[in-house]
Amino acid sequence: MPTLDNFPDNPDLHQMIIMKIWSDLAPDIYRAYLEQGRGVVAMFMLDTMPDFFKDQIPEGEGVIGGSIMTTYIPLERLNTLEDLVGLEGVLKIDEAVHRYDPKTSIMFAFISKKVSTDGKRGVSCTGYEITPPSRHSPKELYKKKEFESMRRYEPKKGDDHSLINLN
Repeated sequence: MPTLDNFPDNPDLHQMIIMKIWSDLAPDIYRAYLEQGRGVVAMFMLDTMPDFFKDQIPEGEGVIGGSIMTTYIPLERLNTLEDLVGLEGVLKIDEAVHRYDPKTSIMFAFISKKVSTDGKRGVSCTGYEITPPSRHSPKELYKKKEFESMRRYEPKKGDDHSLINLN
């Protein structure tokens, strides 16, 4: 059975994870793009948290063993990944981040720890550009989420609801 020390680079597994979180994640990633510019969703399948990631976790929160730590890394901060994936890996991610359309797609990088049969340790990085049908695009899901949150908090007019007598 795979452990986080030797998790398989399985495209089917990666895409299943993406599909399960897409509708919740896509609007937030589009918001991150609007605020921070182009970037990549880095999903760390590691047993320890990278140092640069520790600053992004809310105070009092920790990492649950066996969890996948996820963060949005904007283009100008991709160099923080160099210690994990090397310069060549950062350059490949940089090239992909420059190519994708943030309105319709999201770039994902799954970063996992590897242990070879002879005990050598390393890190593997597998990337995906995911482009769903247009109605599920990051921009469309963002607009839908913003519209729903505006509707939820708009004050109602006095005649929009019935009068309740508490006497």
